[in-house]
Amino acid sequence: MPDDPTAAPLPELPGVDVQAIMQAMAADGVDMSDQAAVYRWLADPTVDLAGMVDEDEFDPDEDVSIKELYGLPDRLPPLRLPPLAELVRAARESRVLAQARALAGWVGAGRPVDEQGEPGAADCRAAADALGLEAPADVASLSDIPELTHLWDLAESVELIEIGDDEMVPGAALEAWPDGADEDVLDVWATALAVVMTSLDLDADLHHEAELNFYGAGGAVVMTLFLARSAGVPYPELSELIGEAAGARRGVWDAWVAAHGDPAQVLLTRLEELGAVSYDEEAARLTPLAQWAMCAQLVDGDVEVPLLPPVEEMTAQDLVAAAEGFTEDELVAETSAWLDRHPPEVAAAELLEVAAAGGPADRMYATSVVTSRIGAAAEPHWRAALDDPRLRAYAKLALDLKPGSEDLAWLLTDVLATTSDVDGPEDIARQLGDAVPAGREQEIFEVMWRIPHPSAGDVLSLLGAHHPDKTIAKAARKAAFKARQS
Repeated sequence: MPDDPTAAPLPELPGVDVQAIMQAMAADGVDMSDQAAVYRWLADPTVDLAGMVDEDEFDPDEDVSIKELYGLPDRLPPLRLPPLAELVRAARESRVLAQARALAGWVGAGRPVDEQGEPGAADCRAAADALGLEAPADVASLSDIPELTHLWDLAESVELIEIGDDEMVPGAALEAWPDGADEDVLDVWATALAVVMTSLDLDADLHHEAELNFYGAGGAVVMTLFLARSAGVPYPELSELIGEAAGARRGVWDAWVAAHGDPAQVLLTRLEELGAVSYDEEAARLTPLAQWAMCAQLVDGDVEVPLLPPVEEMTAQDLVAAAEGFTEDELVAETSAWLDRHPPEVAAAELLEVAAAGGPADRMYATSVVTSRIGAAAEPHWRAALDDPRLRAYAKLALDLKPGSEDLAWLLTDVLATTSDVDGPEDIARQLGDAVPAGREQEIFEVMWRIPHPSAGDVLSLLGAHHPDKTIAKAARKAAFKARQS
């Protein structure tokens, strides 16, 4: 939600939740692994949030896979996780689960509950006192102590306590938390993450707020953080994401924030207490433990998330595949560490082999490493690459040879094949202008449709659909048609 009090009110969005937003992004071709693309879509004033879902057809209880829900591709960039022992240690250090365990300790051998499965007023106050939680003087039920209600919900959900017909007793997870088998500890923590992700829903119920729809907001925040990896997501972006999903009138939202705080900050605080998030003034990031939990969920949902080996075990293929998921600083560090473990001639040969077999993004990164980091030792391999049409253009540049029209066409296709139409006409025009001298566009297009590049037709179609110059766009469309017919 914008902080500016003069901003336009949020639209009324009855029946629209985060599922609808994510599905609409997928329908518009937004790359959900591209954080910037997601935020541009959300900020686009032409996006009709209110009209994107038919209330009569939308069923929030429909079984939708995580892949469908968030419009994810079949494969996400590789991820490196710490050793299992480190993940388990982090799980055992969860502050909020320690509190839930303390609540189970207060329950002891058993305590009575009412017909709703809740403790009586006296026990609510006693539990709050035992756990050091603030409670109003006139406690009548569990809901009068929201912090205890959340803790109660968590303890029951992870089975630290069990609610019977008239009694609460210790749950089965007491044997697993925190000193049980590693697998059991991680299972408890992963369940706790799912509970905390839905905690804003419980807030709305506790305060009888029917106009705020937090359903799925926590999941959207955590997924957005997972896709951003270590780059993180600025807090205002997360706040706006939840605000758009909640779909409330401005007055309702402002009243909620004044009374209970910004939901994004509330959620991040709870996730941080669980051990799922770290954040500073610039951005919030998932911890490795939360990345592990989300990775496991995605893999179960048929989304491939390769796990990187330690750097000393990485192959050239591993390094190139990981490039997309690293920040710039991380990529420099990973590349340096990998190069330190491989003789220059061997590194050049392995990287160029990956470049030849890979896609445009792989080729651009691998060849840039060979050019900028290996230097003269790679010259024999560059000369051999002159005979490979996939690498010839890069080899000519590395050897200071003049590229021909086919070389320029191949380079341009590689560059634009990594571009999405959400980058906008100006970005596409700039990239074309950087690669092709003005006035030679049609000449290069005529070459592009003939080269054996698997992405040539798609790139020409992209230029034809989005280049702002009508003459250039028309020439690209003609060449794209020829590519399809060839």
